Amino acid sequence: MFGLFQRKEADQPIRDRLADLEREVRGLKLDFEELYDRVRSALGKISKRAALVAAAEAQGGETAQDAPGSPNGDGQGEDAFSAQVRAMRRHGSVRRAQ
Repeated sequence: MFGLFQRKEADQPIRDRLADLEREVRGLKLDFEELYDRVRSALGKISKRAALVAAAEAQGGETAQDAPGSPNGDGQGEDAFSAQVRAMRRHGSVRRAQ
């Protein structure tokens, strides 16, 4: 009878460690689900943007991103020369310096 009580006390650190690991796994699952949702949302935005660009190019017009004077990533307009260089790069006439 006393041996059974001592055995439960010996198992307690293992049970505590198991409970800690289960909590950590639950936390990691939540972190993964949050990350997955953010990645899925970002990929959806990228896919939607690519579809819009492809549709605009299929209609034969320039995309808003490629049009001269349109804001580029830094919020400044693009001059005509830069637009021409960008168009030549798209068609493979000019290669970027490496």
